[in-house]
Amino acid sequence: MKYGLKPVLKKLGLPTHDVGLPAFRHRLATELADAAVPLPVLQQQMRHADVRTTLRIYTRAIPASQRDAMEQIGQSISTVVPIGTEAIA
Repeated sequence: MKYGLKPVLKKLGLPTHDVGLPAFRHRLATELADAAVPLPVLQQQMRHADVRTTLRIYTRAIPASQRDAMEQIGQSISTVVPIGTEAIA
C-alpha cells in the first residue's frame, strides 16, 4: 500500500486516505452482486463462512440495479382484470 498503490494514486491526483485492500473487496463484491453472480460463488470468492456476512458487509445497493429490478417486476405483474370480475380498489 505504502510503496505501490498510494504513490500511484498521488500521481493521478486521487485521494490516498481510507484507501486499502478492503476498498477493493467492497468493489469486487458489489460488482459480482450487480452481475447476478450466484450467492455461493460470491460467498466463496469473498472467502466467508456465511453468505450473510458477505451480503451485510461487502455489498451495497446500486441505484441503477434497483431501478432495473423494479422495472422487471413491474412488467411481470399483470394489471389486466379478467372479464366478468371487478378490480379491487
